[in-house]
Amino acid sequence: MFNTNIKHDAGIDNRFLTIIHSNNYTIKKLLIGNNNM
Repeated sequence: MFNTNIKHDAGIDNRFLTIIHSNNYTIKKLLIGNNNM
């Protein structure tokens, strides 16, 4: 059960980090697009 809890927590962290990464990528893409214009 201890290992399962660690995996469960890691899964939540990975999803949270993926959301942050996606948002940062979108913001950078918009900034680069504005700079090119």
